Amino acid sequence: MNKISESTILIIDDDDLICQTLYDIFQEKGYKVTIANDGTEAIERVKQMAFDLTFIDILLPDVDGITLLKQFKKDYPESSYIIITGNATLKTAISALEDGADRYFIKPLPVDKIIDIAQEIIENQHLRERLRESEERYRLISENANDLISIVDNKWKFQYCNEAFKRILGYDPNVLVGTSSFNLSHPDDRNECFRQFRKSFLNGSTKSEARLKCKDGSYKWVESIGKITYDEDMKFKHLIGISRDITNRK
Repeated sequence: MNKISESTILIIDDDDLICQTLYDIFQEKGYKVTIANDGTEAIERVKQMAFDLTFIDILLPDVDGITLLKQFKKDYPESSYIIITGNATLKTAISALEDGADRYFIKPLPVDKIIDIAQEIIENQHLRERLRESEERYRLISENANDLISIVDNKWKFQYCNEAFKRILGYDPNVLVGTSSFNLSHPDDRNECFRQFRKSFLNGSTKSEARLKCKDGSYKWVESIGKITYDEDMKFKHLIGISRDITNRK
């Protein structure tokens, strides 16, 4: 699917030449472009559809561009904004960036640079959208899974536990977050769990069987597999674990 063809740009400026120039450039590259010549028209446009990127001139006939930026940033925080102006000062530039503008350009506009920056902003926005969608799919799968799914940090503390912890072990997942994962291990199994955890640092993964303590004091046997995730410096970040109740097999 062509993401550019799905991308939308709004140009807010009372200068017809600038509007038409940007319109022609981005339209030719496959973007869906809309023009508004003042703040009132722009507000109506954004009510009708969502825009990935909005260009806002600071000096508009009916409203200050920074004021419009603040309103849009509040109402449509997922969109990106580029401020353009012919009367630049350091104060207005700082104000625009502090109020949520992604970039700030001075007229006459450096067209080639604006194209590159706009494409970069929109690509990053689509990347964030895909990441959010991926996280949401993972959350839905995780929360409805029959197996225990957890994430622990390098201090063995839970960073995440799915709803199966409540169904299988009786614990509220939110209560477990921040506590040591070894607290749930049977005392006789802790040395082996610790050994497997340390082993995962070398192998990048682990597999084990152990007993986990239920909230009522009983224990359940689980078969667990774990996978290490690393940060950009290839240092340990998380251990993602999936554990299946195998009590009936014991």
